[in-house]
Amino acid sequence: MIPPLNRYVPALSKNELVKTVTDRDIQFTSFNGKDYPLCFLDEKTPLLFQWFERNPARFGKNDIPIINTEKNPYLNNIIKAATIEKERLIGIFVDGDFFPGQKDAFSKLEYDYENIKVIYRNDIDFSMYDKKLSEIYMENISKQESMPEEKRDYHLLQ
Repeated sequence: MIPPLNRYVPALSKNELVKTVTDRDIQFTSFNGKDYPLCFLDEKTPLLFQWFERNPARFGKNDIPIINTEKNPYLNNIIKAATIEKERLIGIFVDGDFFPGQKDAFSKLEYDYENIKVIYRNDIDFSMYDKKLSEIYMENISKQESMPEEKRDYHLLQ
């Protein structure tokens, strides 16, 4: 079971926080080798999950193309978040060449959970964002595509 999502989230870096808060007991979490303080998240702040799928054919043509295994229950975690946080908007930012039935499955997910909104990458205007970072990201995706499926999923979920 995932904890309620409105409790804590990473915010400022440890050094930035130490400068501003000196006498409170602060918890930290690490991500990708960097420490982040856990701070309260307002109950109305939306949550965003992302799933970029380069091979939607590995899922059923009418299934939601997001990994959902016992070891990696990513889709279940999104659904649990939507169930626990009924008043909070839950976005799922997706990218892939999805089959029509898969898009229908995303629509059904939005219907079943009114606080879930699927956002397709192709529907977003990225013209104001840093192209260089986007190119680096796509290079990393290409490297991961060359990995066997089991290793790629494990690597992406780390």
